[in-house]
Amino acid sequence: MRDNLFLFTLISAHFIGDFYLQSNTMAILKKDSFFITLKHAVYYSVPFLFLPLLFEKSLGVVLLSMGLHFLIDLFKFKLEKNKKEGY
Repeated sequence: MRDNLFLFTLISAHFIGDFYLQSNTMAILKKDSFFITLKHAVYYSVPFLFLPLLFEKSLGVVLLSMGLHFLIDLFKFKLEKNKKEGY
C-alpha cells in the first residue's frame, strides 16, 4: 500500500513540475535556450523536494527522476539546436 502511495505521489510530483509549474512561454523557449531548459529543470524539481520528507529512503529515486528529466530536456534542446543549424 505504501509503495502505491509513493508511486502515486511521484507521478503527481512529475505532473505538477512538468505541466503546472511550466508556463506555455517556458515550454516554447526551452527549445531555444539552455538557460530556460535549466530553469524548467529547477522548477520541475520543486515538488520532488517534499518527497523525502513524506517517505523514507526516497531521496535516491527523487534525485534519479530529477536528473533523468533534466537530461531528457537537455537532449531535446540539443536536437532542436542541431536541427536549426542544419545538422
